[in-house]
Amino acid sequence: MIGENTLTAFLLVTSLFLLTACGGENVEEIDTNEPLKTSFSSKPTDKQVLSFLKKKGRYDIKLSDNAGNFSTYQLRKRWQKGFSYKTNAKIAEFPDAELKVGGFVRFEVNGENYDFAAIKPLTTQIFGLPLPKESKMIELVTKDITQLFPSYRDFVDFEPVISIPSDDEAKEVFWYSPDSFKINMQTKYVQKIGNNRVDTKQCLKVIRFYRENINSPFNRFIDESEKCQTIESKNYSYAELQKIPNLQAIKTEKQAKGAFSQLEEISIPNFKDDKEALGWVYKFLINAENKDSVKSMLMHMLTADAFVKGSTVQLNGNGTRIVNNVNSSLFDGKVTFKESHCPQIFVKKYSPGYLQFYDALKQTASRLRVTKSGGTRVRGKMQNQSYKIATIELYNPNSDRDIENLKSWLLNELCEETAKKVKIF
Repeated sequence: MIGENTLTAFLLVTSLFLLTACGGENVEEIDTNEPLKTSFSSKPTDKQVLSFLKKKGRYDIKLSDNAGNFSTYQLRKRWQKGFSYKTNAKIAEFPDAELKVGGFVRFEVNGENYDFAAIKPLTTQIFGLPLPKESKMIELVTKDITQLFPSYRDFVDFEPVISIPSDDEAKEVFWYSPDSFKINMQTKYVQKIGNNRVDTKQCLKVIRFYRENINSPFNRFIDESEKCQTIESKNYSYAELQKIPNLQAIKTEKQAKGAFSQLEEISIPNFKDDKEALGWVYKFLINAENKDSVKSMLMHMLTADAFVKGSTVQLNGNGTRIVNNVNSSLFDGKVTFKESHCPQIFVKKYSPGYLQFYDALKQTASRLRVTKSGGTRVRGKMQNQSYKIATIELYNPNSDRDIENLKSWLLNELCEETAKKVKIF
């Protein structure tokens, strides 16, 4: 047995441990008015175990229904009994909030004796905090849909249905702290599986939300786990399945159409032949005032291989490269296209649909190729085709010597001089 002063000091140390393990101020100090018996000649009764837990401010103290369990650690035998109790959570903004603490009381077993060793809190849960609005929770988890559904790119038919159970028990809300809680969310979606199947699934997800502090909104989440069941399954041929667009493609197409509608509207003439088309494009380029108008023109006139398959508004990698390169040549070089080219087109080479032309100094040669595209086939012949740009590569003088030479002229005078030496388109 230990003396009263030693016991008091021990209990104070135990109290400090509890304060640290359960989040500081959330656990009350041990009441040391009545010394506790700490060694027993047989397994402690529930009443004796409870004597270590009955402290000021704690209530609803319970022990586990089982007989406790034995374990061995470093050749030392132990016996422990699970417990839970509630106390005030001491959250200033929510004075009625409760803190539930769970853990076990541990005893060292020495022969027939059971010596009290420690109170070990393992879990804490807060009750009585208000949840954010359900609409806010759903808005947050759908802000980046691929975080909630990593396989979203395979979803089809309709956007995932996301809801929160109406029954409080089914929600299974668990507050870890004032800044973090988890809740069940129900989802339903349709997903392509492999190359020949589409499944409709219902899932129960466990979502954990976080915020910076009790006065700030929840701003991030993690998807802790999910349990899913397939409620319908349909089989398709590979070709049939490829025709079913996924939601990501639909959403991207919709966004691309929105962006395209914001571009400057460009009216493209119905060209009578390739020469008229080539000349119109050159004139447009040399008079272009901004990158958006150039992008709009190119998106109207580039051939289908510059776009994502099946789209007329989503540029693929090649189409994006073309637009960027053209705009860079027109507006971003040491000298711009307009500063280094003439109103007249100086031909280096022409063949039907193809034009290679010089700059004002006759130092670089840009390339432009147009071709008939689109339309419909009627009685074996294509009808209603229009001229599209198949190739466009623009070059400006770049060396310091050429740029110095270019700037030594008035452009109109240089153009008149060069026009005497080359073929005009």
